[in-house]
Amino acid sequence: MGNVNTIEVRDWLLGKFGPAMTITQISEVLHKSPNALKKSSCERSNPLHLAKRKIGKRVYFSTYAIAELLEPSSEQF
Repeated sequence: MGNVNTIEVRDWLLGKFGPAMTITQISEVLHKSPNALKKSSCERSNPLHLAKRKIGKRVYFSTYAIAELLEPSSEQF
């Protein structure tokens, strides 16, 4: 069973953005510039890269994966 905070973050992101997020939406949540996120999402070692999906010419990110990245866990430390 998931952490209560993870569920809250995920539900909030899903309610606001839906199942897929654009780089602009992620930059709004993370308070980072879209250009900085674009650069970092190209690096294969970046967790953001794993959430990236290209549909046609557009790039989207899984809201579920973004919620997991935003949620601190003891496994990351």
